[in-house]
Amino acid sequence: MNTFRDILAFAAAAAVFFGAAAASRTRAEAHLAGFAMPDEVSFLPDKAIVKTFSLGQDELIADYYWLKAIQYFGDQENATPERLKYLHPLIDLVTDLAPEFEYAYRFGATTLVLRDTNGDLASAILKKGIVNFPDNCRMPYLLGFVEYYVNKAPAAAAVWYDHTGQTAARVGVKDMVWTSELARKLRLDAKDADLMIPVLEHMARNEPDPVLRDRAFERWRTALRKSKMRFLQSEIDAFFKNEGRYPADFAELREKGYISTPPVDPLGGRLSIIGGKVTAAP
Repeated sequence: MNTFRDILAFAAAAAVFFGAAAASRTRAEAHLAGFAMPDEVSFLPDKAIVKTFSLGQDELIADYYWLKAIQYFGDQENATPERLKYLHPLIDLVTDLAPEFEYAYRFGATTLVLRDTNGDLASAILKKGIVNFPDNCRMPYLLGFVEYYVNKAPAAAAVWYDHTGQTAARVGVKDMVWTSELARKLRLDAKDADLMIPVLEHMARNEPDPVLRDRAFERWRTALRKSKMRFLQSEIDAFFKNEGRYPADFAELREKGYISTPPVDPLGGRLSIIGGKVTAAP
């Protein structure tokens, strides 16, 4: 391939593309009150314009907007629910230009729900990815997570975990076939919060991307803490029912046989009993 010719083609495409964008670009979303995004993020060219003027250099144009996405939204200061809404049109544009860019779908969805918001936008990105990657198990798996944790829709989560299990069985990904059983349990008892702990553990241990893996690991440890606190609270309540008072501390709860070992906080903090309630401190 003639590298010099490719450079000239891209330069010409970029000149026409950005000229057209400047003349007819549209807002990805109206500016939020009191906050103005950088032009490169808050204004995006119409996808039809990009396709028309890319001159076959779709992936290069996609790279430009992908860099904008990770540069801006990789900054934790910008990871607020309001600002994260601007990520969806960026990822939508990138994956229109480069539909085989699998990581973009997962990065976009995971980043959007970083603050447990924007679940509908994350779901739209993942559903688009599932269409383009019908043999991929990670995206329906992540979509199940989004539906359960962010959209609070366990029935929808069960559908996507079942989809994950069926896809895994079809393509031979044996370590994800178990999600069909998870879907069955969700349908039987959607209120069992501990059902999702294996999902989070699997994500924390098996996600190849370090950023996504760290986020999953944090959620996993948080879920373990909540599970432990629910168990400890049930034992404190049982102590109160039998003794007519709350235990002074976990040592007394252990002495009376309600727990076998001193509790350890999965997040590395300190668990204590205050006024009959389990509390956690960093």
